[in-house]
Amino acid sequence: MVGHKIAAFGRLSSLRNGLVYGYIAVTVAALLPLGSVGTAPFTVVAIAVCILALATAGLLGEPSRAQSLFRQCLVLLAVLCGWVVLQTLDLSWAGLAHPAWKDAEPVTGPVGGTISLAPADTRESLLRLAIPFVVFLTGLILSTSDERAAGMVRALGLAGGLIALLGLVQFLFFPGTLLLMEKRHYLSSLTAVFVNRNTAATFLGLVALLLTGLVFLSLQQGALRALRNWIFHGVSRQSGKLLLGLLLQASLLLLTLAALMLTTSRAGIVSTFAALFVLLPVLAANWDQTLPMRSSRRSGWLRKAARIAVAMIVIVLVAYALTGRTQLRAEMKGLEDGRFCIMPGLFDAIGSNWWTGTGFGTFLQAFPPYRPADCGLVGTWDRAHNSYLEALMGLGVIAIPAIGFAIVILLTTFVRGLRQRQKARVYPAMGIAAMILVGLHAVLDFSLQIPGVAIYLAALLAPLASISLARSARRVKSRRNHRNLPAA
Repeated sequence: MVGHKIAAFGRLSSLRNGLVYGYIAVTVAALLPLGSVGTAPFTVVAIAVCILALATAGLLGEPSRAQSLFRQCLVLLAVLCGWVVLQTLDLSWAGLAHPAWKDAEPVTGPVGGTISLAPADTRESLLRLAIPFVVFLTGLILSTSDERAAGMVRALGLAGGLIALLGLVQFLFFPGTLLLMEKRHYLSSLTAVFVNRNTAATFLGLVALLLTGLVFLSLQQGALRALRNWIFHGVSRQSGKLLLGLLLQASLLLLTLAALMLTTSRAGIVSTFAALFVLLPVLAANWDQTLPMRSSRRSGWLRKAARIAVAMIVIVLVAYALTGRTQLRAEMKGLEDGRFCIMPGLFDAIGSNWWTGTGFGTFLQAFPPYRPADCGLVGTWDRAHNSYLEALMGLGVIAIPAIGFAIVILLTTFVRGLRQRQKARVYPAMGIAAMILVGLHAVLDFSLQIPGVAIYLAALLAPLASISLARSARRVKSRRNHRNLPAA
């Protein structure tokens, strides 16, 4: 009987490992075909994500470590999907149809009307909205332990570093190609596996944050001590493994930072260093978490403050030293950018469709009437270059509480992790830094609207959130067990 239970447990563990491997594979696969921005690759990725999510939920059920966060995200997804579907229904009887349908009646005849200007495009965009949520929820289920969640974070960081290496090789030795195709845009900038350099900068920035955290973990786990022992006493199996891991992570971090600089994306690079400006002081403050306390509390705080100050100075100096090309580009172009020119028209469009929006995913159809004439007629604006304003224009006023709720629950999760996970603070710190990076860059670009980047971010935040909440989950379980104990 015991043997059967052990065999069943072994099979369950193997299935969990297989699902985790599938999770990492799908996340990486979503990045490779230009970020899955095309309909065909995105459809394949969406099918794979849904199959993986159904298998994970069917096998493991609701996550115990992050149950509250899981349910909150599920409710938010249901509300957003319900509203997007409502935008595609005939609501002319309720007076909610977009006025453009009424204006078209002399040509088309009575056709009713929907909130969305392009209901078919809104239905297609629904899947692009839902898939990152599904990836995040699946990641929460799969993060059944700190070790498994940390392994997922490590795999995503190393995979991202290898993609950065691929981007560097491609840019340096095959500058006219993008994967297996001819490169037609941003010829002087590194774009990795993406078309747009700003999208590449967001992705590479996330990878740089991950690898920075992984390098810190390797150092904290004794990599420097292993290096000293190797120099004086020879390498052991354990110290060799630590040193090899540190060498790989540090090398990929340097390569990723080099690739990031070569994108010359002003907003992407600034957002990355803003995130590092938050991450590195946290890591410096917690550098000696595993060391014994040998001095007074006052001197300990002084050393911690000194390390934080040094970390902030170092990141400023490194940012200044590495961003020469980007600084030159910023000096030459300044604020002469089309995205700033169209901003008044974007606000007009939002003001005219404040309550119900124009339909999710309809920016291409809805914006032309509001495009300012002094911005010229060259080019087609198919995105707002501001994810917040585009969401507000497409969804209407519901976008404000939806975005705010998502940010609040994630930040609350990571701040709780910073307070409670003393020896694992690097993970919630990476989560906060990632949110800072994408949150800032989304003000000036649309990287989060590229499926591959959105999926990678969701896949990364899930295990980081699970680790942040693990201590809280254990406390709740302990209190429940205590209440259920029989009276003496």
